[in-house]
Amino acid sequence: MPSRLEAWLAGAADEVGEADFFRIVRLQVAAKLWANHSPLRDRDGQVTAKWFGTAAALRDPSRPSDGRNNRVVGFRPSSIGRLDEWVAYYQELGIACQIDVAASCFTDEVSVALARGGFELQGAARAFAADPRALAPRVHPEVEVEDVTFDRLGDALEVFASGRGEPAVLPELIAARRRELEHSRDSLVSLATVGGEPAAVAGVYFHERAAYLVNAVTLPAKRRRGCQAALLDHRLREAARRGCELVVADTLIGVESQRNVERAGLRPAFSVGWWCCARGLARGPAALQSATPPSVPGHGMDQSGGGQLGTSTPAVGSPPPPAAHTHSF
Repeated sequence: MPSRLEAWLAGAADEVGEADFFRIVRLQVAAKLWANHSPLRDRDGQVTAKWFGTAAALRDPSRPSDGRNNRVVGFRPSSIGRLDEWVAYYQELGIACQIDVAASCFTDEVSVALARGGFELQGAARAFAADPRALAPRVHPEVEVEDVTFDRLGDALEVFASGRGEPAVLPELIAARRRELEHSRDSLVSLATVGGEPAAVAGVYFHERAAYLVNAVTLPAKRRRGCQAALLDHRLREAARRGCELVVADTLIGVESQRNVERAGLRPAFSVGWWCCARGLARGPAALQSATPPSVPGHGMDQSGGGQLGTSTPAVGSPPPPAAHTHSF
């Protein structure tokens, strides 16, 4: 079985071109900002985005140890000189700095700079993408999927909380989420039922002819029934119906979610390693407090990488303008 590092670096061979890479990054950032006030959330988010050239630093002081909400995305080797700047940006709020480094960007220069800066590899993930209009529809006879409306949002929130092992959503919060759902035009929440019983939930965010898949949660007792496959296909069909030319999903490497999106027709876009540094902090997140740095094949040195739904919060600075290109999806 390949190591975490080997599995991440293997993704370099499948990486999309520069223009598609940055289009996906902009979509990821927009989705995180949109997540702050979602109908499908446990609490309000505080994610902001500050642009450093083509890279964006996502930061959420309400969840300081959550790497999904506190990370630099869009890193390229040309921005390696900003490491200290990024560390300081997170350090001012007592947050460890995480940089998502695409496998193709892990050059000798980058690996040396990360090691000298005190960064360690703590995990990896892969972005998958496709043109939903080109995907063949699949049938899931045992699972019914419906788009959540006012009356069914309570069931969706119950599945969302129970499937994640969290306390039930309070009635007053359900009422507030219902009001938000009525005004949400750029997102969709879908509920899967098996035998008439709620089983799984998932969401999708629409942005500039692209769709970002989020919040896939299944009740433990309903797993391995095809619920997420059905929800995935339902959202892909909706993205195609809305004229989206790109759909994106992020998964960990080698998990069932990855196999689900691959079976649905999505293909690897790029893999990112989560390079984390708790330098200057009295105490970093638990994930940063140990680990022997693994050997880095081919680099001659030893050294040790969601979303919710909602409306946008303004970013700090401005994202890079979209590049003119022909999409490869």
